[in-house]
Amino acid sequence: MKKRVLHFLLFLFIPLFSFAQINSETKRANHWYFGLGAGLDFSNGTPVADTSGKTNTYEGAASISDIYGGLLFYSDGNTIWNRNHLPMQGGYNLMGCDTIVAPEISVSQNALIVPQPGNDSLYYLFHLGCVDYTLYTLQYTIVNMKLNNGLGAVVSANNSLAPTKMQSLGACRHSDGCSVWVVIMDTSNYYAFYKVDASGINNPVLQFSQFYTQPVQPGWSGNFKFSNDLKMMGYSANMGYGSDTMCMYHFDNNTAQISNTIKIYTGFQEVYDMCFSPDNKKLYVTQAILDIVSKAGVYQYDISDYQYDSIVNSKIQLYYDSIVFGHIQNAPDGKIYIARLGATFAVPADYLSTISNPNIKGLGCSFTLNGFSLQGKYCAGSLPNFDQAYFYPLLSNPCIKGIEYLNNETIQIFPTVFNSDFTIKNSAADNFTIKIRDVTGKVYYDSELNPYQTKIISMKNTSDGMYFLSLNNGQQVINYKLIKMNI
Repeated sequence: MKKRVLHFLLFLFIPLFSFAQINSETKRANHWYFGLGAGLDFSNGTPVADTSGKTNTYEGAASISDIYGGLLFYSDGNTIWNRNHLPMQGGYNLMGCDTIVAPEISVSQNALIVPQPGNDSLYYLFHLGCVDYTLYTLQYTIVNMKLNNGLGAVVSANNSLAPTKMQSLGACRHSDGCSVWVVIMDTSNYYAFYKVDASGINNPVLQFSQFYTQPVQPGWSGNFKFSNDLKMMGYSANMGYGSDTMCMYHFDNNTAQISNTIKIYTGFQEVYDMCFSPDNKKLYVTQAILDIVSKAGVYQYDISDYQYDSIVNSKIQLYYDSIVFGHIQNAPDGKIYIARLGATFAVPADYLSTISNPNIKGLGCSFTLNGFSLQGKYCAGSLPNFDQAYFYPLLSNPCIKGIEYLNNETIQIFPTVFNSDFTIKNSAADNFTIKIRDVTGKVYYDSELNPYQTKIISMKNTSDGMYFLSLNNGQQVINYKLIKMNI
């Protein structure tokens, strides 16, 4: 009888090849560092607080991981820290705007990291350099990750591109899946889109913003956001105490053309940031009131039909109280996270607010004020700035190469029903990360598998039952079901 059960289990739990992702860059957003030493680590799917970060900013920050999810570096636009949380070689005094005591001159989108398309070692850090705290300069610094024993080093710093009077810096993937558009608002009320490709940084494509009837004022805070499917662009700007305006556009990520402008007059003060839902049908907006007398909130709009009247009429208030809300960002776990402070901008909080079901219309989206504890670290108004393409599961980047095809001859696991250990054999010229989880998602094993390596994995100290093994080469994920039992 035991032999028949074993044969049945061997048949049932043969390897199941599940190419769970097309986007080879989803893990570039695994590590977040922001605020006053705050951090999140999404490496195991469910985030955990990371208190090892060194950022000291009330707003702008950026982080980047490799395609396997390993931290590379992070920055607030003034200093670059390597994966050991030490200043990178040459990565300080970057002329950022947070070099004077925050929050008076804190900048909303002060940093953004873009990998050099087609290059496995070069990264651009875009940052806003201050001229007089009402006029800024878009700058870039180049990092080579092959230097300094893999910890990286700055090879060119503080290169100026163009002046801007807004604290805004965003990114959207080009239609080729590889190049990246980096956007600012210039000094003439135009959006300037810089294409970053294998040749470097190209001359900008200019698009009149249509954001205001009058040119924006120097020094205003603002935030760019793109939908995860890369087809819409949103822009919000802090105009002072009045009925702030947001703008939405259809965005052609092949030509950087904007069209079908919708100006959303919110009816409330101090719009700060916005974020599109994963299904691209909802828009979430945060409000930042900077005095203790007023109140602020978080709002949801239904943008599914892209019509002005229906969008404005769909506004739902998710929260409203004496809280300052800051950046709002999609995350690898499918949730949306919101930076928050106390009753004024100068009073930090050690929690992030969360939206657990952002695709659900109305209060069913599950907003929670104190949704995630930062374990004593403060977010202020800060979350990291990312290329939103990292959160688009259908994106294919041809610049990142992986093995063409994986099958049960390329990767062999035996036996799939075992007593204490099993063997995994890699016949491919590729590196893999190995993770083994139980049915609750708890990770029991996390390691690397080198090209052409055969590895024996022992699980003698784990309980009998079903386990899930995943192999990730940065391009594809293969999933296996395994059984540990006394046989």
